[in-house]
Formats: sequence, structure tokens, C-alpha cells
Amino acid sequence: MVDHTQKGKAYDQQLKIEEGRRMSNEHVDLSTFPQPEEGEKLPSGHVLKRLHQAGYNWSQLARIYTQINGAKVTQQGVQWKAASIGYKPHVGSKERVRMIPYTIRREPGHDHGNSALHQRLRDHLTERAGEDLPVRRGALLMNWRGRLQGQVMVYDWEEGWKLTPRTEQDEDLVIRWPESVAKPDPADLDLFRLPPKLS
Repeated sequence: MVDHTQKGKAYDQQLKIEEGRRMSNEHVDLSTFPQPEEGEKLPSGHVLKRLHQAGYNWSQLARIYTQINGAKVTQQGVQWKAASIGYKPHVGSKERVRMIPYTIRREPGHDHGNSALHQRLRDHLTERAGEDLPVRRGALLMNWRGRLQGQVMVYDWEEGWKLTPRTEQDEDLVIRWPESVAKPDPADLDLFRLPPKLS
């Protein structure tokens, strides 16, 4: 009999190893990365805001500044420093789901909210809001984002989410914004954009 718990643990461990390799291969030149002022562990809140808007999440910034300082920097410390200038991009999960500009069909046999594409969209919004994802979901998210280089997600009430070729009007958004729905303010719309290094 197959022990699925052990197989799942082995899979998670392999993803952790792969994520570690990916993080180490995402070489950040620490000498040219924004440096903290003398006696500080972190740069100003304004610098952290720009880095976060450029696609780094809080835990990545904590790891980078831990390396720069040679002393532990926490994710909470990074968020607190950014919040000191009023930058609080965190949007709760329910609010993020409500920002999706489509009414998602949820009926027996047509529960589009459980589709893989919908789950990746939710993971994307979560990560763009600065929250960490479990390793497995993070790996699936990276794969999904790679598929969006020349494509964009569009929703159909009958068929659910599907990928279609990207156009100029789609900009760097992960979904095609319906013409009948007004776009939210820029900070909220940024949640729907590919990270700059992937767009």
C-alpha cells in the first residue's frame, strides 16, 4: 500500500530544495542593492516601498537584508518599516477575491472557483499582496506565470477560465479586464500585474 503522506512530504522537500536553488540562482548583486544607512538594518520605508512595487515580496526582502547585514532581518520588520511611511499594501483574502472583475460560476458540475487557473490567480493575488505561499503553491505559481508571457486569462460563464493570446490592451495584467468593468485604483490594479521581472 502506498503511503501518500510520505510521498507528499518527499515532494514538499524536493520543492524546498528546488526553491532554494531558484532563490540562489536569482542572483541579487548585494553590492548594488539599496543599502541601509549606517547603524540601520533596513533602508528607508520609501526604498522598501519601491522594491516591493518592483516585485520583491516581504520575505524575499527579509532574506536579502539578512545577507547584507549578516544578522537576522524578519519579514515583520520589513513590513513595519514600510508601514512607517503609510505603505500598507496588504489586502485581505476576501477583499482580493471580490476585486476579480468577473462573477465566477459556482454550481455543481460548474464550480469554476475550484479550477487550477482560478487557484493560481488567487495565489498570484496573495503573493503580490506581500504574503508568502506554501512551497508547493509557490512552485505552481511560478509555472503559471511562465505560461502567461504571451497569454492572458479570460473568463467565460460556460467554459470557465481559459488562456488566450495577450494583446497590447492587456498590458502586463494576468487577466483580460472586461471593458464593462471600471479598473480599480492603481495600487489595487497592481495586484493583477505580473511582477516587473516577468512582464
